[in-house]
Amino acid sequence: MSHIQPDDGRLLYLQSVIDSSNEAMVVTEKCRIGAAGHRILFVNGPFSEQTGYCVADSVKRCPSFLFGSTSDAAALNRITAAFDRRQPTRVDLRSYRKDGSNFGAEVTINPLIVNGRCEHALVTLRAKLPVPATGALQNEYSRIFKIMADSLDEAILIHRDREPLFANAAYLDLLGYATLSEALQEKGPLFDMKPETRLRPRDSRTNVTSLMEQQDTFKYEPVRTDGRTVRLIARCRHIDWPGGPATLMSIAPVREIKTRRVARQVVRPVAPEVASRAVERNQSLIVRLVESVPMMAAYKDRNLIFQFANQLFADWIGMPRDAIVGRHVSEIRNESHYQMMKPRRADVFAGKTLRYDTTRDVPGLGLRNLAVLLVPHKDQAGEVEGYFTLVNDVTELKDIEKALAQRDSQLNLIINSVPVLITYRDRNLCYRYVNKTFEEWYGLPPDRVIGRRMTDILGVVAFAKIKPYLDRVLAGEDVLYEGDVRYPEVGDCRVLASFVPHKDDSGNVVGFFTISQIMAAVDSVGDGVSDRTQLAAPG
Repeated sequence: MSHIQPDDGRLLYLQSVIDSSNEAMVVTEKCRIGAAGHRILFVNGPFSEQTGYCVADSVKRCPSFLFGSTSDAAALNRITAAFDRRQPTRVDLRSYRKDGSNFGAEVTINPLIVNGRCEHALVTLRAKLPVPATGALQNEYSRIFKIMADSLDEAILIHRDREPLFANAAYLDLLGYATLSEALQEKGPLFDMKPETRLRPRDSRTNVTSLMEQQDTFKYEPVRTDGRTVRLIARCRHIDWPGGPATLMSIAPVREIKTRRVARQVVRPVAPEVASRAVERNQSLIVRLVESVPMMAAYKDRNLIFQFANQLFADWIGMPRDAIVGRHVSEIRNESHYQMMKPRRADVFAGKTLRYDTTRDVPGLGLRNLAVLLVPHKDQAGEVEGYFTLVNDVTELKDIEKALAQRDSQLNLIINSVPVLITYRDRNLCYRYVNKTFEEWYGLPPDRVIGRRMTDILGVVAFAKIKPYLDRVLAGEDVLYEGDVRYPEVGDCRVLASFVPHKDDSGNVVGFFTISQIMAAVDSVGDGVSDRTQLAAPG
């Protein structure tokens, strides 16, 4: 994140506050948005995460680039008027991310007054979540959202002050609950227990509830309703939720452990009105959960009628959501796309899940790489009654993969151009990499070397001479070897070789590199070697 420069000393007291906040914050010069010369001086980390603009993209620019030319002129004028009166103000604006997507933002402007002068402003941006639908449409959305949430393999539990608010089907299966009402009524075995294994060192007396408050990751062993103990890993983070902040737990099994003889927990009877409120609340939460997923999502029924499209999908198509829902696919997508998708739709309606990559020219963003997932939705009889379309923009990932491939190509070109023999062998002394110099010195192409052991290439006698060096490098020591070597295509040479251990993240040696360089021909240095069969070969 940006650091305030020494000549901005009057802003230094703000830095510690802004850096520790979870809100997206910006410090600007006098905030007449749209006027030239009123620059951004500072942005914090949450701002970059929310908008995609890093420090270099933002500092010294006018903040108007965040709001675009379509922003509400009256709202912008209110900002300027409030600043002139030295009063804080809050307005709703449409903000634009670096990737071209936009979101509704609640923008709060607080003038900063120092020594009676007001020349800077603290701007806070908070993304506004879409308002859930109401009535019959909300019920339909909730039904579809419930299906999508229940299709997740990872168990999800959302709670506030130890009171469960939402749980998906995977959570019910994981802990053995028969119904959603039962899971939401019972506080369950999650809160009053100590973690089995901490993933980050802290006080061992810490219980699960305090770990949730700290947004921690931990392992623990709750008891299912059938008396079996399961070993789980949970990740907790705080989220905004209707009614106030809540904690979202993502839970997955580590491994099953032996069954313990524990009596099944008694399920308290659930009053109908309590169950009804729980289901209603659950539906509303599912709406918000699916709308928060950073992926384009839509659902079409058996007749190819759109029954749901989230806001990201609507933005991608370039149409309002209410203009998509209820219409046939052929009315939304062009004819070529409709015909191209026919074989894929046939596979989905046959019950298959499809994954494929494609490209699309998106207005304002250019050609984008997309990863598409088509998931069939089956009724209780196993008949496909519709399917979900999930689209993820992977352009940046593809660009990274391309850059890495180009870097690897350049690196191989360099490695194969140097007159030095370079090899890599694993802990079992099998060759995993050799450069072009190896082929030139040994007369063996890489496909005849990779996967073979050193004794197969060097011979038993030569291997025995360098084995003490190999033992040292496999023990984690950098080893330097100098000796006389006979290479099939080069002859007898004096060689200087370095053995460099390769260690994993835990410090264990998993292999080693050898870098060998010819110092001189043996005859030219007068070694007078009489037994040529005893020459050791470090390569």
